[in-house]
Amino acid sequence: MKVLVVDDNRLDRMMLSKMLSSNNYVVFEAGNGVEALKLASLEKPDIVVSDIMMPEMDGFTLLREIRKSISSKELPFIFYSASYVTEKDRELAEALGVCRFIIKPVEPRELVNEITQALLDISSGKLKISQPTPIKEEEYLERYSRRIFNKLEEKVSQLEKEIEKRNRIEEELRKSEAQFKATFEEAPIGMSRVDAEGRTLETNHILQQMLGFMDEELKGKLFTGFTYPDDVELDIDQFNELILGKKDQYMIKKRYIRKNGTVFWARMTVSLVRDAKGDPQFAIIMVEDITERKEAEEKLQQSEEKHRTLIENIQDGVFIIFDGKFQFVNEAFARLSGYEVEEIIGMDFRHFIAPEDLEKVSDYYVRRQAGENVPHEYEFNALHRDRKTRLILNMTVALINFGGKVATMGTLKDITERRKAEEKLRLFRTLFENSTDAVFINDPETGHIIDCNETACKSLQYSMEELLDMHAFDFEETIPDKFSWDEHVKYMMNKRNVTMEGLHKRKDGSVFPVEVNLNILVIGQKIYMMAVVRDITERKRAEEIIRQSKEFSETVLNSINDSISIINTKDFSIIDTNKAFLDVYGLNKEQVIGKHCYEITHKNDHPCYSPETCPLIETLNTGKPSLCEHVHSAKGGVIQNVEVSAYPIKNENGEIVSVVHVTRDITERKRAEEELRIKAQLLDSASDLIYVHDMNGNFIYLNEAAYELRGLTRDKMIRMNLRDILAPEYRNFMDQRMNDLLEKGEAVFESVQSGKGNTLMPVEVHSRVIEYGGKKVILSVTRDITLRKQAEKLLKEKARAELHGFIVSALPVFASGVPSQVRDILIKNFSERFEMNVKPRFKDEMKQKGINHDPAQLLTAYMIWVSGLFSNFGIENKTTIDGKKEVLEFNNCPWRNEARGNPIFCFICRSLAKRSFTWTGLKGSVEQKSSIASGSKMCRFEIQVRDEKK
Repeated sequence: MKVLVVDDNRLDRMMLSKMLSSNNYVVFEAGNGVEALKLASLEKPDIVVSDIMMPEMDGFTLLREIRKSISSKELPFIFYSASYVTEKDRELAEALGVCRFIIKPVEPRELVNEITQALLDISSGKLKISQPTPIKEEEYLERYSRRIFNKLEEKVSQLEKEIEKRNRIEEELRKSEAQFKATFEEAPIGMSRVDAEGRTLETNHILQQMLGFMDEELKGKLFTGFTYPDDVELDIDQFNELILGKKDQYMIKKRYIRKNGTVFWARMTVSLVRDAKGDPQFAIIMVEDITERKEAEEKLQQSEEKHRTLIENIQDGVFIIFDGKFQFVNEAFARLSGYEVEEIIGMDFRHFIAPEDLEKVSDYYVRRQAGENVPHEYEFNALHRDRKTRLILNMTVALINFGGKVATMGTLKDITERRKAEEKLRLFRTLFENSTDAVFINDPETGHIIDCNETACKSLQYSMEELLDMHAFDFEETIPDKFSWDEHVKYMMNKRNVTMEGLHKRKDGSVFPVEVNLNILVIGQKIYMMAVVRDITERKRAEEIIRQSKEFSETVLNSINDSISIINTKDFSIIDTNKAFLDVYGLNKEQVIGKHCYEITHKNDHPCYSPETCPLIETLNTGKPSLCEHVHSAKGGVIQNVEVSAYPIKNENGEIVSVVHVTRDITERKRAEEELRIKAQLLDSASDLIYVHDMNGNFIYLNEAAYELRGLTRDKMIRMNLRDILAPEYRNFMDQRMNDLLEKGEAVFESVQSGKGNTLMPVEVHSRVIEYGGKKVILSVTRDITLRKQAEKLLKEKARAELHGFIVSALPVFASGVPSQVRDILIKNFSERFEMNVKPRFKDEMKQKGINHDPAQLLTAYMIWVSGLFSNFGIENKTTIDGKKEVLEFNNCPWRNEARGNPIFCFICRSLAKRSFTWTGLKGSVEQKSSIASGSKMCRFEIQVRDEKK
């Protein structure tokens, strides 16, 4: 049995180790909890005996760590301590899973008996390994800290009393020496104490009996003096290394020579004790007589020689166990366990048993040794050397006579693979029976169904008995007969595994689509075909819906003029695109799919790292759609200004898995915007008043001159209406003017608008109907013609004066008594002069007023013009409408009394009317009548225009 002793007091640890070793325990020592954990992992002890207070890691923490470990949580643990053990200490230790407490000091035999009894109680089940009480980390830390703090307080208290205890140190040392002496003398093994040179200082009675010498005979002698010559060199080398500090102890097997000359084998363990300065004081030598064991080994070796050939050729593992330890194993056993044969000899057989079967195997072993009738053949789980690999072993055991004592001999057969195969078979049958897919086992030669599951019966609507009497081609529509089946089998024998689609016919005659996974199985010498069949009716429907949806989506995507691509968020690779994307870059899908988006759009080998320039990164950062402008390199290296938008596509967990990348070519728009910007600058720098308004007169755009000329701001004037800037007498004409513009599209006319300080200014307006935002609006360029009007007024007054003089000069032509021949010549001359002087003025005035061919407007304008012509003579006149006629009446006419013959008034009016309308290109004829009322001061002129089209 292996015992791990943990104590920071080297002397206590050494003494305890020696006592346990003398009782056939294999002892491992550790000075603190950290060392103990490492040893426990490597050596796998059967029990741990530990102090509580130790440096680096104390006993409580060690116990807790061991209970946490899966491999050692069942390890028995005993606290052997005298350091301030209280009831609270016990409670914490029991909560952590301690087996029992042993309080120092205790007699060596009693301590050994306690440990032995604990192991027996655990082995028999009387003492269970208590599992730790579940404690929250915070509670544990609080209880642990309180225990350690209390112990530290006690330690401080002891330190405070140290001065008082100094006087008792010598007494305690004497007691300690007496205790050591008692242990030394009472030890069940031979013990001696030697100095640093190897000379014997003292021996106990056991060693004296072993060697046949008295203590006085041994004192002063070198320990090598009674060592077998062949073993002296090894012994000296080990002792020198001990003295030099290369090791703390050593153990060797050597031969001793008794006083009577006989030789015996012993196991010698030597430990060195140093003083406070670290200098060697003396060495403790413990000697255990192993002669009987060596003789047994020799006898066993002789027996092995007899049966070695047979045993070594057996494939099963063979072993012999005595006193719970392996005394013999063959190579097959070593291969199974992963150890060397030499490593296994002396090991406890329980080391190889898996935890779940340890109790059963141990119980069978104890009861068999006690003579009870227990199974001589059974299976159990074993652990390989790596402590991970599990073996399933079949063991056959029997009791044998081994050196005159009862031992156990047995054989082990590794049935791990067989059990795995059986488990796989059970698993296959379970899956076969419970599969939601139909499963068929067919004979490839005949197509006959050998086996099938319940799902197959339900899917085809046949009973199990009916299906087992059928062939695969009885219900598989794509394989209608035996010939087709044979061709199908040939194909399968080449492929071995095939997934295909087929059509199955139910018992009621209905047909449904299936997916069939076919496999060729070879079991022994027989070949089978296994078919796993899945009804894919719903999948086919879903695929059709998906196909239609995909076709619809592709049609929609390809009908969009914007370039669209779907980008993988992990590496910015392109998943799919529409036709417009491929057209822009002059590529096909094979050249695009899988490429990084920045390779195609930017011709770069890296992405745009800034969120401000890359909408994909912005969308990944925010989880929201984003928009920005980019410059892309299109087909042929053409640089495009583009507007790029990114829209996230998320999975059911809300994670962005891809991004829809939409690119719109805005090159022309950018150019237009630039041109518009330039034009806007030009418009703002223009001296003419430029504005845009809708059909209701609401302003949409104004240049600087438009609002600065009126002393307004842009914001203030943009909220005004066109009517607000027209002179009152022109506001009523605005609606008619709008209608005329909509009909003709363009017009040039004069108007009067308000200026700065509500002053009125005459303007010339050039208006045009344009499209703006999908609606018709009016663009007007207005020019201040105040100065021009003033000049025209002067010119008009001058022209009227000239006309007045012209008419006056013509009066003699119409005087009474002028011969007709002379009058005709004078009239001709007058007409030519009239044509030359009057025509241009009238046409110019009509053009300025925007009057062209509208008869009503032209007639009204003409009458106004004529009335103005005669106003230079001081004649008061007015125009009226008499039915369809325009009537012009003149009062205070100077030649009213000369109305005989061809009065000048009538001639001028008629001549003007005929010639004026001819000049304007009016389509139609003019009827006019002029008269002078006799005896009155009024002249009357009537005119009517008939349109020949009517």
